[in-house]
Amino acid sequence: GKTVQLTISGCLGPCGLTKVLCVMGPGGQHWIGNLSGMDDYREIVAWAEETARSGEVVPVPQPPASRRFDRFLAEREA
Repeated sequence: GKTVQLTISGCLGPCGLTKVLCVMGPGGQHWIGNLSGMDDYREIVAWAEETARSGEVVPVPQPPASRRFDRFLAEREA
């Protein structure tokens, strides 16, 4: 089965933040916001490739993981 699927979509809900990523896996959902620049996107693709190779979700790389947020708190604060 699939271990990684990257999808570009419209707003995921917390629209007060820009460039939002949602990682879903066995450990739940992880929300990361304010991605910026090609380096962030390259790191996400490298993470997805590593996850696919290993067959399990590996930790999301830094710096994107440093921008994690709680989706529902972000919606209330917007």
